Parts: sequence; C-alpha cells; structure tokens
Amino acid sequence: MTAKALEGLHVLELSDDSIACSYCTKLLADLGAEVIKIEKPIRGDEIRRRRPFFNNNPHNERSGLFLYLNTNKQGITLNIGSFTGRQILKQLLKDNDVFIMNHTQKQMKRDDLEYNRLKKDNPGLIMASITPFGQTGPYRDYKAYDINLTAAGGVSLVMGLPEREPLSLPVSLTGFQSGLSCASATLAAYLYRESAKKGQFIDISEAETWAALFQGHEVLLGIHKYREARRTGRHPWDFPYPNSIFQCKDGYVMIAAVEGKHWRTLLELMGNPEWAKDPRFKNRTNISNMYADEVDGYITPWLIQKTKKELVTLGIENKLSISPLEKFDEILNNAHLRARGFFVEAFRSDTGPIEYPGAPCIYSETPWQLGTAAPMLGEHNQRIYTRLGYSDDDIVSMFQMGII
Repeated sequence: MTAKALEGLHVLELSDDSIACSYCTKLLADLGAEVIKIEKPIRGDEIRRRRPFFNNNPHNERSGLFLYLNTNKQGITLNIGSFTGRQILKQLLKDNDVFIMNHTQKQMKRDDLEYNRLKKDNPGLIMASITPFGQTGPYRDYKAYDINLTAAGGVSLVMGLPEREPLSLPVSLTGFQSGLSCASATLAAYLYRESAKKGQFIDISEAETWAALFQGHEVLLGIHKYREARRTGRHPWDFPYPNSIFQCKDGYVMIAAVEGKHWRTLLELMGNPEWAKDPRFKNRTNISNMYADEVDGYITPWLIQKTKKELVTLGIENKLSISPLEKFDEILNNAHLRARGFFVEAFRSDTGPIEYPGAPCIYSETPWQLGTAAPMLGEHNQRIYTRLGYSDDDIVSMFQMGII
C-alpha cells in the first residue's frame, strides 16, 4: 500500500449547508486524513437537497453536490442539541487533531463549543471555523447567501454591466475558495503543532476570503491611486486591452494580452490590420476604457473564422494566453483531462459507479486517492460509536431517543 500524504491525521467535521466546510474536509480526506462527518439525524446535511441530482431523481442520497463533496469520509448522525449529543461530541474531540465547523460565535456559545473550553481537554486541537463574516465584527452572527458574500467581498463592484442588478460568482465559488483557504490554514497549523506541541483556532470569513483574493489589487489601487472600482461589463477598467471573452466559430475563448509583446503578436497573427495604426489605439488601457466595443468589432470577424481548438493552438505556438470556454460535455471529453486520468470512479451500492473530478495536482510519492464514495446518512454510526465504547443496545437506544 502506498502511503498517503495526510495518513494519521484525524479530522471531525460538524457543518450544515456549508460547501466551504465540506470542501475543506474533502481536500484533507482525499489526501489520506480520516474524516468523520457529523450530520443531523433524519434530515442530514442540507446539501443533500441541493441540485443537481443523480439521474435527475430528487432524493436525500442523490445530490451530486453532496456526493462530490464527501468522498473518502465516514458519516455519522448526532443531535448536538441534546445534552448526550454534546457529551458524545466532546468525547470525539478528545481524540481528534482537527475540528472543522461553521458555527457562529453565538452558536458556539449555545452548544458549549468555544475553543477555550475544548482545548482544556485536548491542548493540541486545531479548530477551524468557516462562517460568512468571521467570528468578530458587527456581522459575526449573520447568515449569508453567495450574492451577499460576493458583494461584501467586493467582487460585485467590478463584475457585470452597471445598469444591471448585482451578480454573484457561479457554482458557489465562494464556498469552494473558502474551503481551500481553510484547508491550507489547517495544514499550516498542523505543521506548527508538530514543533510547538499546541493547537490553535482558525477563523475563516468567506467575505474576507474574496476581499483578499479577488479585490486585493483593486484595494491597493484605490488607496494609492485613488481609483474607484466600477462595473464596466466585459472589459475591465484601467487594464490593457484585450482581457475578456470573445466569440469564435464554435463558441467562446478568453484572450488576455497583458504585455505589449502579446498584443503585437496577436496583431501579427491578424495580418497587422490597418485599423491597429489608429493613434487612438496606441494606449491599450485607453482602448479598454474608451474604445473596447469598436475594437471588438475589428477583431471579431477574424476570431469567428477560427474554432476554439485552432485559437488555443495559435496561443500555445505563439506564447499567448488564449483559453477555451468549454461546456460540461466538452470538459468530460477533454483529451488532456482524459490522458491525465483526471476523472475517477467511485462505487456506491445505490448508484453504481459514478465519475468524479480527480486529483487537483499529482503527487509522486503520496498520491491522491479516491477510496470510497460519500457515506449514506448515518452509514458509520455502528463503527464509530462502537469504537467510542457504546454497546449495540446503547446505539439502538440512542437512535430511538433521537440522539443519533
């Protein structure tokens, strides 16, 4: 058996309707950590009711999002609203390295899950909280949707047309990015614990994740150049043209010619057209700010004669950043992803084999592995509670009482 990168790391996840928490622990589980996911009895994680559903069949066990986010995890049910449930949770936490959750400060106090209390029983515990606005500040107890977080993180300020309603990023990217940030911070805390012999508390704000990642450059420009962020549609304000999505013969491509040499190469590929000599177009930032629609009209006739594949090939050959925008079926059949073995299968008795996106990167000595599909609701109750010392009769009794 090949060693796994995070083998021996024990993680407990307590979250409900949190893509960020589920993705964070998925990243750790897929690298070999033992992750136990705690769900509410009967209903389970709200993500179980998120579309799309396997074979378009709405069902608690068929959410494609849940199936993806919870690979390689063990799943138990536990009612932490009960006294016994909270005692069991603390028992679990005594033997775990990492605790990932999405409780607000008010909820942590209500459920007796404040870090200063938990670390008394487990000084090495690393506890990470992922919430919309973090554990401090005036919004710490607020809930939020993607649109709120996209706006609070500053993304909506620069995305979309000024006359339209604010937009949010697609496919819950806020949750995925926040989960990645939390996984990175958790591993840093784990490495620190190896030398310092103590755990720590990690506070991840989803809004701040976007503010730091997406808006950092804009914030600096605002402070030092007094530039105000604005929504300008397809073309970014005060940025060299082109840096946008364009239509081609069979779809769309993203073209970014950041440096002058890139723009000159692109013009050469177009045959050095006469319009490019117009003095108005000498400064490419001015093109973006004042003449973008006009120049779009000049380059589009050239682009729509070529397919995505032809344009990407031209980009590779000439060191230009040209990327295709692919539909789901094109991604699934992408020759590069298939050759790389990116898509992998996991089997569940109720669904059969399903293909999932695979390793985010390739490790030579401790490879990423997809060992098990997402757990059914309460699938590992017997295993985990027996390991904690509960008898079969205890487990049946706790089930009947609504504790598990």
